[in-house]
Amino acid sequence: MAAKNYDVLFLGGGTAGISGAAFLLRQTKKYSIGIIEPSEWHYYQPAWTLVGGGIYDIEKTRRPEKDYIPAGADWIKARAKEIRPDDNIVVLDNGEEVGYKVLVVTLGVTYLWDEVPGMREALDTPYASTNYLYDYAPKTWELLKNFKGGKALFTVPHTPYKCGAAPQKIMYLADEIFRKNGVRDKSEIHLYSPGSVFFGVPGFGETIARIAQEKDVEGHFFHKLVEVKPQERVAVFENTQNGDRVEEQYDFIHLVPPQGPPAVVKDNAALTEGAEQPGFLNVDRHTLQHKKYPNIFGIGDACGVPFAKAGAAIRKQVGNVIPNVLEFLAGKAPSNRYNGYSGCPFVVGYGKLVMAEFLYDNVPAPSFPKWLIDTTKPSYLMWLMKVYFLPWMYWNRMLYGRMIDK
Repeated sequence: MAAKNYDVLFLGGGTAGISGAAFLLRQTKKYSIGIIEPSEWHYYQPAWTLVGGGIYDIEKTRRPEKDYIPAGADWIKARAKEIRPDDNIVVLDNGEEVGYKVLVVTLGVTYLWDEVPGMREALDTPYASTNYLYDYAPKTWELLKNFKGGKALFTVPHTPYKCGAAPQKIMYLADEIFRKNGVRDKSEIHLYSPGSVFFGVPGFGETIARIAQEKDVEGHFFHKLVEVKPQERVAVFENTQNGDRVEEQYDFIHLVPPQGPPAVVKDNAALTEGAEQPGFLNVDRHTLQHKKYPNIFGIGDACGVPFAKAGAAIRKQVGNVIPNVLEFLAGKAPSNRYNGYSGCPFVVGYGKLVMAEFLYDNVPAPSFPKWLIDTTKPSYLMWLMKVYFLPWMYWNRMLYGRMIDK
């Protein structure tokens, strides 16, 4: 028998786990709640693009994890080693077992730096950086502001990844940095992506493609990064349509790692078999309830359904999944349905942002009527929301289970 047992156990204490537990406690205090999370720090990662662009302090993007564990929840400061869904148990890395009536998987994704040879080593050279790591986002700014001209490459991974616009946001800021510093006319900007377009949501995608053209960004689609040769400053791409390989020299490269499900999920076939995204948690795309184990739910990036992996999606998921958890505990069938909503604050320059919102299958879903504000066009108001309001909302509302909706 497990040493500890909870009515609801959250596996992961990032955005999904903390906001989900806090929202649950706002609905009722009748259930015992545990949160498994080993980290000392909690990060607001959406601001790392702004750090890379030189307009946000990296220190403002992290705070102690302990400050955000909701009152009424137990913090189990350990890493999950194994999920035993037939026994309703999570095994920790210290060997302890934690039991549950309902498990909510809120683990996020894992970065697979070593999947591309040379990528990790390239980060430690003076020509490469990434906004996907806390320690490197400030380096991005240093390299961009000191760029003297040449070829700047921006890569998109071939896997599902966090924040679909992040690989491009810093690219558009780089264009303006180069122009301000008088080096744009002797610089080339290239985007290498395994996708087919700059952005696939109708209405918003046309705007992004036009901006890329105006900024003289050269898009190379159907190209997968397969190797980085840091000593030669060469990135190797594979054309996914014909298998040809292309070697591109660079003077700066922004790298985005391939990403995948956490090992504790991926290595458990009972949890992943049949998922729309292989290796991820096999949940129903609307209820986010596991298809085999009805007392397991998912919130956030570890779910194997094709919503955009972003904080805006998590906010909507929490508003649907937690009521579904409560219905399950009450012996009812989950009735709340998540529609795939996600929001992407698409930075396209300093003071310019396209607020892309969409549902499953890239169906546009703007929150504002066009007569009030046309979010398919770059907006200064939306930029202010990104820089000031969204970080405030995250730290002061969302992590406390507030401003959560369906």
